[in-house]
Amino acid sequence: MLIRFLCICLVLLPALSQAKQLSHTYKINHTQLKVLKKYDSYSKQGKIKVKTCSSCQEKVFTLTEKTILAKNGIATPLEDFLKVTLGQSATHILIQVNKFDQSVFYIEWGYPEDEMEGLE
Repeated sequence: MLIRFLCICLVLLPALSQAKQLSHTYKINHTQLKVLKKYDSYSKQGKIKVKTCSSCQEKVFTLTEKTILAKNGIATPLEDFLKVTLGQSATHILIQVNKFDQSVFYIEWGYPEDEMEGLE
């Protein structure tokens, strides 16, 4: 039984290594982010625009009810995102986005630069 299980695992291993990455992480500052539509708790959506470099095309992402916002490591309601962007400029913003539907999983506003060294 154990040998059969190990054989099945060995057969599936190459398929798992070919799995597609579902998300992309952007490291930006407050000047590269623009709120197009603030998050609305009724429609459960919002829109942001990100420009990662001067020659890059702007990308529009959707905030959803599943989006997590953290300000300096502390969870913050997504309804306060516009206040956070206007009230505190940050040199380090981390945004994790679903590659396929362009929805935002996670926004970390103002993380210490050396803390997220392994992400890219």
